[in-house]
Amino acid sequence: MKEEQMLSKDERDVEPDLQQQQASHQSSSASPNQPQTDVHVQNLSIENPGAVFLGPVNNTTVILPGKQNVPGTPDPDQVQAVGQKANKALKKKYTSTGSYIQMLPLVDDSKRHIMDIYTKLCLDELVDTREKIHHKKINSCEEIFHFQTREGYPIKRIVVSGSAGIGKTTLIDKVAYDWARGNSETLNKFKLVFALKMHSLQQSSNLEDAIFSEKLLTKDCVDQSALKEFVDKNQDKVLILLDGFDEFKFDPLHTSSFGSILNILNRKLGPEYWVVITSRPPLDKLINSSLVEKPYAHVRVEGFSHTDKEEYVNKFFTDDHVKASKLTEQIKQSETLSDLAKSPMLLLLMCLLMGSTKNTLPHTMTRLYNKALKYIFKRKTRDIKDDAISKILISIGKVALGSLLSKDQSFAFREGDFEKSALDAAINAGVLTNSSLTADNTNQILSSLASPSTLIWLNLSENKALGGCASIWGPELGKMECLQDIDLQNCSLQGTDIEPIAVALSGVSTLVELDLSWNQDLGGCAKMWAQHLKGIRHLEEVYLEECGLIDKDIEPIAVALSGVFTLAHLNLNDNDALGGCASLWAQHLKKMNHLKELTLMACNLTGGDMKPIAESVSDMPNLIDLDLSDNDPLSDCASFWAPHLKLMTKHLKKLEMWSGMGSKWTDKDKQHINASIGLDSPILELL
Repeated sequence: MKEEQMLSKDERDVEPDLQQQQASHQSSSASPNQPQTDVHVQNLSIENPGAVFLGPVNNTTVILPGKQNVPGTPDPDQVQAVGQKANKALKKKYTSTGSYIQMLPLVDDSKRHIMDIYTKLCLDELVDTREKIHHKKINSCEEIFHFQTREGYPIKRIVVSGSAGIGKTTLIDKVAYDWARGNSETLNKFKLVFALKMHSLQQSSNLEDAIFSEKLLTKDCVDQSALKEFVDKNQDKVLILLDGFDEFKFDPLHTSSFGSILNILNRKLGPEYWVVITSRPPLDKLINSSLVEKPYAHVRVEGFSHTDKEEYVNKFFTDDHVKASKLTEQIKQSETLSDLAKSPMLLLLMCLLMGSTKNTLPHTMTRLYNKALKYIFKRKTRDIKDDAISKILISIGKVALGSLLSKDQSFAFREGDFEKSALDAAINAGVLTNSSLTADNTNQILSSLASPSTLIWLNLSENKALGGCASIWGPELGKMECLQDIDLQNCSLQGTDIEPIAVALSGVSTLVELDLSWNQDLGGCAKMWAQHLKGIRHLEEVYLEECGLIDKDIEPIAVALSGVFTLAHLNLNDNDALGGCASLWAQHLKKMNHLKELTLMACNLTGGDMKPIAESVSDMPNLIDLDLSDNDPLSDCASFWAPHLKLMTKHLKKLEMWSGMGSKWTDKDKQHINASIGLDSPILELL
């Protein structure tokens, strides 16, 4: 067989180019009198896809450029796979924990699912002409992605402005949620959506670092370098949502210090990315030559219309139509309240106050805020007098007013800006929070709060410096004799941290809620730490969401919590490694036979997991609510697991099985579910 017949497919693909190069070389270098020589390929190797070298042809070597593999560069297939993984993980984030919005930052139990409370906002596009600014009504938030330049090019930088509490953050949350649920054709064009809080960023922040530091993705889920390559190559399919430029911590901007986020915003990097950024006015620090330049679109959030206000109130008072009706009537009858109620934040305050008073509201903004703040203080601290609240508010109000009147108008403060007594009292109430705690200053703050302590709720979430050193600050928790709820989400806690925390809290008889979610180092080692939870004997709710738990962790957790007879709710959401192996852990669930609610959302459960789960929960007579939503592998295979639903629902009053963002229940799934317990079963929530 001739050598040219032995070429591989890839080699045949490059052969025509080779012939052209050879012909060109011969025609240009050979003299007319020189005899022509047949061309033969002597050595051709593409085993390593670098440059391709071909042997002597008339004493000339031909070099054909091939695919270069730069050391350390992710493989293209790996890059695409990472894009798919990131897409799935982000959608899971935005439809699970990310779908609950903190309606009022200062009120700990104000989280609601976005679809339970979201109400359409009035939006205007502000078009700047030479004469004046024109307002154009926008009918839906999707329209902000359809703006074009005069020449017909899409405008990919969108500034969303509005006063405090007008709904900018909720708008961002809704865009992320709609994308994750696939509810919008407009948003479906994006492969990845990153929703970032600007108060957590600095001007040197890079996009990939922020994605991981804000826990949108985890490094055990996707490779950071492959993710960077994917987003760089798919800029037009990436949407970046930056919430709260007015809360962005920076000294005077220096473009030389910009990380990739601000360089993307000003188009020096990634001009094809889509970026939406929110801010309170004024916008002079944002819209300038350093950051956002034309072309950009400016959208202003105007708040609620009259019909929107009524819809919001009815959603808030779902179970109390009388109260909803009275509040709606008061708003309609008062021009002042009606004007204030355009703001979702102020309308929320009205709803909260209406729920705690004798159905009357103050009629000025000052009195409304005053009453709301007193409500928050008294809700979180016992026996505090109105005079004491006023002194605290005057003290911190002076600092806030000074900042408002200053040139920089910063909304982030330093500890030294406040009088110590006012600072401690405001942190105690939850009016101020410290976002940069360390083990040492946490110990100092907790010590000051503990003597005497009237604190009911303590939120230390997102303080990663607390991990690995709870032996330093944990003992102070035991002095908070009124504490009812402690949040330690995403604090980088280690297995060794749980013992000093639990030992301290075991002496706090009022504690009913413990949240350890997003501490992924707790996974795989529950045998070390779970036993200490049984000492906190009055717990009613425990959250272990996305803690990296694996099958062997469930037994020690169940054994420990089986002795906490007050425990009613256990949250194990987003522990992916529990999927596909329930036969190894589900039998331990029934040890906690006093549980009333168990959530196993987004745990990657498969059809084979349903039987052992059903067998265990059927032996839990007090369990009335089981949540198995967002477990994608259950889709399109209900014939395998639906028969077990009858046993599973032996005691249940509610079974939630919402389909995940990456799947939908098929018609065949529904047929098998219907055959087992009936689609119209009053206990089944199937979407």
